[in-house]
Amino acid sequence: MMKAKHRNGETEPPTVAGLYWMHDDFGGELVRLEPATDGILSVANSLSGDANWQSVALYANYWPSSRWWGPVEPPWEQDKIISHIRTIVDEACFEAKHVEPRIQGAINWGDLGCAAVGTKDSGYYAVVEEADAGNYELQKYILDALAAQGFENVEVTTEW
Repeated sequence: MMKAKHRNGETEPPTVAGLYWMHDDFGGELVRLEPATDGILSVANSLSGDANWQSVALYANYWPSSRWWGPVEPPWEQDKIISHIRTIVDEACFEAKHVEPRIQGAINWGDLGCAAVGTKDSGYYAVVEEADAGNYELQKYILDALAAQGFENVEVTTEW
């Protein structure tokens, strides 16, 4: 399942490199957009193999009815993404022990860690065990660590 994080059927072309679902008068396809040498986004490849347009902006002017979704995460990348999120959460839990001022609340520092990571409609979720469910200070610390690595669509919960 692919999830659109930023664009949801907008006609204005993307300005950020990544993998996008694009739908025009001829149908839809998955395209990878990358910056060209002049800094304008161009198509690096498409699943249909029709990657002959030079710039996304020129294409959008020629086909103004095109709609864009994404950047999207292809299903074959999900396991790697989930594993990476788990690593970031576990590292943040370890580092949280040494933060000054110390994070307050009911926390079992000896066993604190990531119990589960998965997908949901709005992105991902991570469950951290061995901390009070209402420990928003710890949750924010972990969310900040995830955001610093580019994961802003992760919901973090704590539980015993």
